[in-house]
Amino acid sequence: MPVHLLCLERQARLLDLIPFHSASDYPGSATLLEKMSDSYTGAESARRRRIERDLDELLQTGQIEVTNAGGKPRYFCRLTNDAANDPRLLDYIQTLSDALLKERLPSRRHEQLWAKLRDSQQRPLLAEKRFRAISDSQRLLPADIKPKVLVGVLAALIQRQILRVGYRKPDDSFQRPLLHPQGLLQRGPVLYLYALKNDEMEVKMFALHRMTSASVEAGSARDDPDFDLDQRIREGDADYGRGEPIELRLRVRGYILGQLRECPLSEDQVIVEDDDDDDDGVLTATLTATVPATGQLYRWLLGCGANIEILAPEHQRNAVAKTAAAIAKIYC
Repeated sequence: MPVHLLCLERQARLLDLIPFHSASDYPGSATLLEKMSDSYTGAESARRRRIERDLDELLQTGQIEVTNAGGKPRYFCRLTNDAANDPRLLDYIQTLSDALLKERLPSRRHEQLWAKLRDSQQRPLLAEKRFRAISDSQRLLPADIKPKVLVGVLAALIQRQILRVGYRKPDDSFQRPLLHPQGLLQRGPVLYLYALKNDEMEVKMFALHRMTSASVEAGSARDDPDFDLDQRIREGDADYGRGEPIELRLRVRGYILGQLRECPLSEDQVIVEDDDDDDDGVLTATLTATVPATGQLYRWLLGCGANIEILAPEHQRNAVAKTAAAIAKIYC
């Protein structure tokens, strides 16, 4: 694990062990070091220096304070119950940023640029007011997740512990299951937790915005040895459709033709201009590309409207034709 992630994980565990101001007994570095002996290894002097550095960083970021100012040894307490500064939450935001960058940058450039970004401690050269990123599809407002819920889920997932949640299902029924976290999936505006529920053996998805509470429980979470996050995505959990590769053949016109010349659907995309323009005198072309058959592709094809005609595969053409007919029936 990268050094900065190990540091974040140690600091997150320290925060879990340091109580808020309302407590009657505050720990010192020796007590914390004893409770986290598995995180601070090596010679005793090196262990003490490392935990003191982590505590100093938490002090500098305003997450803890010394309760006996000027005293030795120092004793610590948490300053606020606000989860916004939790290092696990900050790391989640950074990880999400990485995922978004992967979508926007060519793969050959992403790794090098992201490594430099994560290691840099300098202020950004590009002023905030001079850069924006927007989606080229209709954006939905993100689902409202309670910060304490997000921090609890992240803590349980990182520390591989059991999670007790309050969960309100879509039918408005309420339950308080014990979850064994396996992975997280950000699907558009919704964040899902993959987890084993109670004593069940099947990994299920739980939307975090439906959680009313989330607390880490004592005990190690069960692991499903067969769980593979990438496989679940390939099988359609991130979208409807299983994502099998298909050879898509389209007749393309208008602004879509120009867009696909500059931003191809796939690495093997080929565009061949037609000999004749269409009835409106607009240049058309035939496009072929190998793409996964997903719900995203289906919605994109529908969104292109009359600027494309699906030539193959036939089942994709029929699916879009059926939907177009249903839409026409509503408006005609």
